[in-house]
Amino acid sequence: MDEIRWEDPPPKATGSGSRVWVTKLAPLREHPKRWASVAIFPTSSQAANAAGALRGGHYHRGPGRWEFAARTVEGEHHVYARYLGPDENGGAL
Repeated sequence: MDEIRWEDPPPKATGSGSRVWVTKLAPLREHPKRWASVAIFPTSSQAANAAGALRGGHYHRGPGRWEFAARTVEGEHHVYARYLGPDENGGAL
């Protein structure tokens, strides 16, 4: 058995690979209010889970207000996103 180490846990991560979304969503900031397909998943539930996690702020997505939706189109399970503009407080969501 491993030895016990007394220490505080590190801060909670906001999702595995969550910073990837900041990069992926950055181009949408140049086209406010336009929807774009930003990811395709193997199943509709994975797409829905990703869209929900993005909506809920479980992944870093960059500053501003965003909308996310999951849709199946011709058998492909997409996550759609659109940037709505800066948030009311000028900070990141």
